Formats: sequence, C-alpha cells, structure tokens
Amino acid sequence: MSTSHATAYSGFFQSPPTLHNTFTSDSLLHRILKRHLDSSVLNSVTPAFTALGEEAVSRQILTYSNDAHTNLPRVIEWDGWGKRKDQLYTTEGWRKLKEFWARSGLMHDFYSRPYGAQSRIVGWTKLVLT
Repeated sequence: MSTSHATAYSGFFQSPPTLHNTFTSDSLLHRILKRHLDSSVLNSVTPAFTALGEEAVSRQILTYSNDAHTNLPRVIEWDGWGKRKDQLYTTEGWRKLKEFWARSGLMHDFYSRPYGAQSRIVGWTKLVLT
C-alpha cells in the first residue's frame, strides 16, 4: 500500500480563517447591548460600531497588527559612541494601530462620558471591536 506523505509543497494545507465584523456577526454582543444601552444610545452608536468592526478586520489593519506582533518595540539606550540615547523604537504597525485606536474614540468615551452612565459600555464595546 503506497501513501504519499505531506511535504512543504504537497499534502494538507489549511486555509487561514476568514475574519468577520464582530459587531455585525456577534448576536450575543447585540443582546448584551440591547439589554444595557438605551435604544436612543444604541441607535446613535450603531453606525460607528459597524464601521469600527469593518475597519478592525480590514487587510490594512491586519497588516499593521501583524507588524506590531512580529516587530516588538525596543529601547535604544546607548548610541555607537557610548552616549545615552534612551530612544523608544516602534515600527509603522505600532504607530498606525495607535492612530486607529485614537480614531475609534475609545478613550474619549471613557473620560468625556458623552453617553453619561452608559459611556463605559460604549467604550468597552469599542475595545472588543478593535
């Protein structure tokens, strides 16, 4: 009985998972939000949640995320001449993800509380989506 063995070029290859917008595909999240947010607040944040969920699984954000996980930040303490530098080095992925999180308004919701007592729920939802 002859069986072919898997190699680097033949055999079993697993397809990577397809990521979906967490906000539009997670029914439990919708039930939680309907239970804990007023309908007026939920209606006003739904477009932002949908857009944020789409951007979070976009090819560009996933590329930045991969870069950030592959190339961790490092501190350059000394230069080549023995002088103190103490410089933090981050890659483009880290910088672009920082911009993405700032655009999401996550910290604004926690500290400015635009939705009153429900602002933290809105902020945590944005955190889940990113």
